[in-house]
Amino acid sequence: MIFSLLDTKVFPCPRTHKLHLKKLASGFVQSGANFIELEEVSGLGHLSKNDVVYISNHFSVDPLHRPFKKHLEIKLVDILRKTKCKIIFWNFHTTSNFELWEEFNERAIHLGENMSDEYINEEDVLVQFRKKYNVHKLRYSSPYENVSLNLEKREFDFQFVGSNYQQKFIEHVSKNYNSFVRIAPPIVNEVLRVNSFHNSLINLVFHSSANIKKGIIVERFPEAISLGGIVLHDHPEIEREFGHVDSFYYVNSISDIDNAFKKVSALSESDINELRFLSRRAWLDSDLSYKKQALKIIKYLGL
Repeated sequence: MIFSLLDTKVFPCPRTHKLHLKKLASGFVQSGANFIELEEVSGLGHLSKNDVVYISNHFSVDPLHRPFKKHLEIKLVDILRKTKCKIIFWNFHTTSNFELWEEFNERAIHLGENMSDEYINEEDVLVQFRKKYNVHKLRYSSPYENVSLNLEKREFDFQFVGSNYQQKFIEHVSKNYNSFVRIAPPIVNEVLRVNSFHNSLINLVFHSSANIKKGIIVERFPEAISLGGIVLHDHPEIEREFGHVDSFYYVNSISDIDNAFKKVSALSESDINELRFLSRRAWLDSDLSYKKQALKIIKYLGL
């Protein structure tokens, strides 16, 4: 099986989304697929009925493409009619004519972000799209199926890499602790970012108010816990789903952060390592794995 990404000048997959897509692709590779990027639409014609192409919605929302999206939608339909492969449509509720994609229902799956049902019901376009299509909720996950946990003493007290959410919390740990903090943008080197999870006693997982409202848990959480991270977070959904895990701390204030650090740093090395194993176990027991996400899609597509 080939898992392919359509990424052409006309039907693009921009950098940030592509980074997430490559992590999803790792789940397909771990399930036996080969990953190929298609930079020309002609490559679609060579895909078999047992292959998959992932198509992003960015041609309908990107500022350079949006004025032409109706034309591009018709062009895409014409292209796909000549293919045999299975199709993954990402966030196609942003297209102008929902009915265009119905003819591909028998060999396609629609993916969307893992938004809560409550939030979806507040957005008419999401409701209307879901009346026509069964949208599979893709959860941000982690690709780290096989890792060796770092059980050595960590270099940093806290780690945070991401957008400047919970600014007061970030400023506090930056000034008062030995913290590894990188605010993006600018782009953070991926090797440095990943290894920072391993090198820190506590991983901070903070969210935008929009993601909390939508019920979306960002990728930092599954990445951190899959690597055995002790986590401080601000998301009610994490607390609801994982509140029983002793290595996860829900924080609402600076004092919550300080108290959690005092508690963790006072533990023996063996007790800290036990928390790390609890985090890894919580991840293994969850569906926050790109391999598990890929297997669900493969099953849905009948492959």
